[in-house]
Amino acid sequence: AVTKVQDQGNVGTCWTFSTIGNIEGQWFLSGKELTDLSEEYLVDCDGSTDYDNNHADCSIFGGWPYLAYDFVKAAGGVPTEEAYPYCSGNGGCYPCMRGPVDLCGPGPYPSSCDKNIDECKLPSQYEMLGQIDTWAAVPEDEVAMASTLAAVGPLSVLVDATQLQFYSSGVWDGYISNPKLGCSKTYLNHAVLMTGYGVSEDGVE
Repeated sequence: AVTKVQDQGNVGTCWTFSTIGNIEGQWFLSGKELTDLSEEYLVDCDGSTDYDNNHADCSIFGGWPYLAYDFVKAAGGVPTEEAYPYCSGNGGCYPCMRGPVDLCGPGPYPSSCDKNIDECKLPSQYEMLGQIDTWAAVPEDEVAMASTLAAVGPLSVLVDATQLQFYSSGVWDGYISNPKLGCSKTYLNHAVLMTGYGVSEDGVE
């Protein structure tokens, strides 16, 4: 239920890859063909806001999967990757930020970003797949995460990835060299897709 690994590039679009990866899995597990769906559609078009929690989807400057799910639900799905390819992380485009300045910070000047409002307001020009009816939060307990993943497929999760730039291989226990460099359970700065779990060859869960 998982498409190929992708590279978001040097922009803050992890929230779109986490969201789309989850939707791709659900689409496949509902009996459809495994299909690459468009992260760029969310980057370009989703400026959803949650003022109660000071969260917003801010294009290449970060966002939140739970807001993106509501956007996809309202939009009636997303285009395929083939129809609406990813370009913001490889220098192929410079999307105008959708989210509000008060939550996202000032985006690129209007004259320097790509004008994409017509594409976003006219989704009927694309075949929309990956429709969803709802989403649900999973408890932070690892046992609950594992059982949910086994029951419903890949999960969108948030992590503190500050130290992951030093990761090379193996099972990461949250620390690079000492506890002072450990990952936080409350500071969340990266969205990823949880695709499985198990035990390593040397017995580490």
